[in-house]
Amino acid sequence: MRQAVQSFLDEFVERLQAIRVTIAAGDPAPVKKAAHALGSPAAMLGAISVDRICRSMQDRSEDGPAVLGPLLCELDAAAARTVAELRGYLAESAAT
Repeated sequence: MRQAVQSFLDEFVERLQAIRVTIAAGDPAPVKKAAHALGSPAAMLGAISVDRICRSMQDRSEDGPAVLGPLLCELDAAAARTVAELRGYLAESAAT
């Protein structure tokens, strides 16, 4: 489990940045792919809010930056909470 969490954290920033770039480019297909690439592993680790927002981005990818921008703000907030929680888990599990 620790390895899965660490791998997720190692790739998290890159995947979040990919979502930002694809939204800015305005092409729905890469938005769907980037959101899926972040949401699926988040769901496996129990980061339900990140997964929920990523699924919304996938569903609304054709609505463009006006809709995806606010979702990105929600994702940033959920991402910060998720990263903090997962880092806490790693710290606690390393101590035992």
